Amino acid sequence: MIGGRTRMDIRQLREKGLYYKQIGEELGVDPRTAAKYCGDEAETEGKIARPGILDEYKEFIVTRMGEGVTNAVVMQRELRARGYKGSISTLRAFMAPLRDDYGSVPVMRYETASGEQMQMDWGEFGKIFHQGRMRKLHCFVATLGYSHYMYIEFTVSESLATLVDCHRRAFEYFGGFTKAILYDNMPTIVQGTSQGERIINSRFREFAEMMGFTPRFCRIRRAQTKGKVERGIKYVRHNFWQGLKFTDLDNLNRQARRWLLLEANVRIHGTTHRMPREMLYEENLISLIDTVPFIIAADPRHKVSRDCLVSYDSSKYSVPWRYANKEVAVIECGTEMRIFCEGELIAEHEKAPEKHSVVMKPEHYAGIPQGRYREILGGKQILSLHDFEMVEERSLKDYESLEGGGF
Repeated sequence: MIGGRTRMDIRQLREKGLYYKQIGEELGVDPRTAAKYCGDEAETEGKIARPGILDEYKEFIVTRMGEGVTNAVVMQRELRARGYKGSISTLRAFMAPLRDDYGSVPVMRYETASGEQMQMDWGEFGKIFHQGRMRKLHCFVATLGYSHYMYIEFTVSESLATLVDCHRRAFEYFGGFTKAILYDNMPTIVQGTSQGERIINSRFREFAEMMGFTPRFCRIRRAQTKGKVERGIKYVRHNFWQGLKFTDLDNLNRQARRWLLLEANVRIHGTTHRMPREMLYEENLISLIDTVPFIIAADPRHKVSRDCLVSYDSSKYSVPWRYANKEVAVIECGTEMRIFCEGELIAEHEKAPEKHSVVMKPEHYAGIPQGRYREILGGKQILSLHDFEMVEERSLKDYESLEGGGF
């Protein structure tokens, strides 16, 4: 015999939709005993046993769990679309015995002040057929340390060019950026030496300097020091990715943006007990202002030719002769072109009116020492300053004929 309290527990669990096997495991009784007492109570009380609220969904739940959907929040979202009106606790009670236990590793939390830090990392999400071939699918995840406000973007590359472009879109999404950004020791940005020293990629360092944030890095083999974004990747994997269907990369990212808007950034966060969207207004972010260009080219590196011209989008723009043969960043800001070298603005032009144009300023060639003409211009006189002042914009073909070819 079992006590009255246990009988009541059996009935309550049965009403929640659990199988007798699950009830037996939960209460430590034989499933046949659970079935017996449910039957006894139904008969002695003269009541007809009602179907559980989950009964009509159990087959669907078991099927979806077999397909990898093990998160109750995700499952509830799918069941709601099918008419389920029960609580998530009932759903969790049914799912718990059916899924593998997930181990958890305790991670120390590092809470940061408003506007102080953002954390960033990549997550891998299998493969996708993109532009005619199968590619690895990556997810860029950025989380503001104070508000826990998130940005995610799926890509088919983790290259430096892609990383910089994802930063640009994240900054635009947040409306600014933090003083520091914390990274894992990803090879795109940092390489280690045998002495344990870090060598930061020079292109990425210049990008950070141009924007005005400080890159920081986790201690070697201690990726848990960036716990917020690690948890962010897990959150994306279990709350967005499970059971997701998409047609292509663009469709996937549109769904990701919708998820950020309607779920991720409006949930009550477990640490702050507030909405990330609400706390975003308290983030003291560095603004995206004109003096700090934020429309970053996908690959900010361009080599200045010996005749002081840099190619961008099928046209050429002049820079001061001192920067011949150096690498620069070309930033397109609306109708203006801005050219930077080591974080310093060295030239500004109106954008070329058409492709294959050469846009030049005479002052960029003024003052070349006589002894450096051959070094700077390869022994060729581009234009006399008198002629140049009359024509600052020429087609590329006209320029080549004036120079004698070999441009």
